[in-house]
Amino acid sequence: MRYCWNQPESALKEVEIFTPGSQAEAIIYAPEGLSAEILAEIPAKLRQHGFGVITDEEQGRPVLRVQKFGKQEHLLDVLKQENLIAGNPQTQTNERDTKEKKTFSDISVKLAGALYTAADLLVIASGVARKDSAEVVQGVIWGSTGVVLATCGHKDPDQQMSDLYLKLNQYLKNEGVTIPSTDQLNLEHLGGEKGILRKIHGFFCDHPVEFNNTLQAAGGLMMVKAGLNQKNNWKATAGAVVFAGQSGGMLVEEKPKEEVERDKNKDKGIIGGTIDWFKEKPLRITGMVIVNNFLNLYGALGKEKPELEKRLNAHADGFGNNNPFSLSGILSGTKESRAKLKTIKEQLKDETLTGAEIKKLGQLAKDLDYQRGMAANTLSSALYMAANLIYGASSKDTGVDLKSFGGLDKIYALMAHSASSLPVEEQLPFIDHIAGFLSSQAEVKQSAEAISQAITAKMTSIYHNPFEKKPAPQISQIADMGRVHQPYGMQLATS
Repeated sequence: MRYCWNQPESALKEVEIFTPGSQAEAIIYAPEGLSAEILAEIPAKLRQHGFGVITDEEQGRPVLRVQKFGKQEHLLDVLKQENLIAGNPQTQTNERDTKEKKTFSDISVKLAGALYTAADLLVIASGVARKDSAEVVQGVIWGSTGVVLATCGHKDPDQQMSDLYLKLNQYLKNEGVTIPSTDQLNLEHLGGEKGILRKIHGFFCDHPVEFNNTLQAAGGLMMVKAGLNQKNNWKATAGAVVFAGQSGGMLVEEKPKEEVERDKNKDKGIIGGTIDWFKEKPLRITGMVIVNNFLNLYGALGKEKPELEKRLNAHADGFGNNNPFSLSGILSGTKESRAKLKTIKEQLKDETLTGAEIKKLGQLAKDLDYQRGMAANTLSSALYMAANLIYGASSKDTGVDLKSFGGLDKIYALMAHSASSLPVEEQLPFIDHIAGFLSSQAEVKQSAEAISQAITAKMTSIYHNPFEKKPAPQISQIADMGRVHQPYGMQLATS
């Protein structure tokens, strides 16, 4: 939302507030006609309220970027309290107010995680019903990964930026680099504190695929054991397929998007093209574990079901005749199983029962538990199929493009402000130092050279930002850096 004040008594004339991610941000445009002394005091006033404030430029206009103020009403109240705005503003929406709709790739990993979690709960239920500890452990292991994918499958861009600020702050401290106190406060405020819970959450959000595939592979081994326990070789084979698919998807390195685009028209042959197809999205290997779902279903419905039906039909009351193994009869069958089990428990209290009758009732109870477990296992396979198809179509890179998000501009502006406080001869080494560190961070995805140029360009614009108290250096001093062009139409001062 863009707010405009036309009243003469209002110092600020234009403020834009928008929410690119989960947190609101604001751009305060420098008004014409306001004294340099008043403008230069505004950043300090806002920092006193705990806001993150960075001088920058926007479409050739000097601005203040404001973050960490919570709701927009709070920022407007502070501006009014500081006598920076007066009267009722005119408002208008703009393109920043329209958030881009999320695509399938933006939610695919989280969606797969939700389906995995539901399926894992059914696996646990199957193990509990059949009193199979290996199957319960398998479900618990897989369930933990499903929860991680559902909650951390795609990184929040605001959290990514906060983590980047935090890592930069720690890097500067480790290197013994001192920056101006206002920049240090900004860095600390925007980065926040890294407590143990944030470390744990950050680890899972940085490595959701690795965590998922590692534990899913371990769960595959437990599935092998459960299949052997249940004398179901199809289930054991399915577990082996899970182990292979999850391990392959994790170990194969994903091909960068730039290389994919560059090589898309190359003739690689059938074998080379197939290998390249998997390298584009290694999780396609993991998605192929859908084969295990078919194996598991065949083992349950093709092998276990006939044997269990025969045992249930052998009982005198003909309980098995309701055929609880059809898709429509699964839920009603398990419901009747629970009712029958309750009756059996009451019958077992009869002290007049013979040993043979007790044994027969016990076997019926065991078979009914087994039937309930198999029904849960059958439903879980259907959910796993859907989850594996979605997960297999996903990218291992679950981060947001911070450049497109606009986050990198903010951190570059902050470092440009720090560089501008140094003597001219120390500015380039500082910028190169920072660029080297930022380029090494996986979420930045820019070269050190590109980062250096971006920070340097922003630094030159700072000298002409009226929100700053900086004298502009001679143009020859900045031109000597060899990388600066006239930024965004701003003219460098000459003397």
